[in-house]
Amino acid sequence: MTVKNPCAPKQRSPLRALISDVLEVGRRRRARDDEWPRQCPLCGYHGHFEPFGVRRRPGAMCPRCGSVERHRLIALILQRNPGLLAGLDVLHFAPEYALQQSVEKFCGTYVAAVYDGSPHSVDIQRMPYGAESFDLIICSHVLEHVADDRMALREVRRVLRPAGTAVVAVPFIGTWETTFEDPSVTDPRERALLFGQSDHVRFYGADIEERFAAAGLASRRCVATEPDVHRFGLSRGETIFLLTRAEG
Repeated sequence: MTVKNPCAPKQRSPLRALISDVLEVGRRRRARDDEWPRQCPLCGYHGHFEPFGVRRRPGAMCPRCGSVERHRLIALILQRNPGLLAGLDVLHFAPEYALQQSVEKFCGTYVAAVYDGSPHSVDIQRMPYGAESFDLIICSHVLEHVADDRMALREVRRVLRPAGTAVVAVPFIGTWETTFEDPSVTDPRERALLFGQSDHVRFYGADIEERFAAAGLASRRCVATEPDVHRFGLSRGETIFLLTRAEG
């Protein structure tokens, strides 16, 4: 009979080990990168960024405006594609302060959609807006929180105008063929271990583009380039999706 030692360390599952190893490699690389000063495209700050996040990513947050990597990448995309923003009607889900300050002053109408349980709360799965109401939708790290992301994407298409664009960011590993999700996992601690955060319900893989297509959305990837990684303190491989209404 084999008796287990209760003091022995628990073995990590292969998936947890993979996620942990990927995050640790990224952390060490970012620590090396943080030796150089950065520039924030949102507020113009020049200097070193501060650690941020549950796992304390080195050089992640601008100390002046509080932006982190994905906010700066979205800002760069909007700045380099002025037709996406200038004078248009914008819907911004879970608006981040730094990004909101940058976007609001350039657009025509700005709507901040917050899901906080209040009477004015907006559920992305059931939006209170009419069809074809917005030229630009910004949805950064929202879809991994919702139970039915497919319904949410159909709603995004419904309220997006025919010539409009949705800017979408999610936790994404492009080398994974399929999205990792398990609705049976409800314990916050287990979700944090599996999905990176206690209120996340999935970690997206390459098949996210199939979900876009099924909702009637054409997608294009915008990936952080190496020069921008160094200059603006972005995450290598960080991907933002630009969605438009598919033909037909």
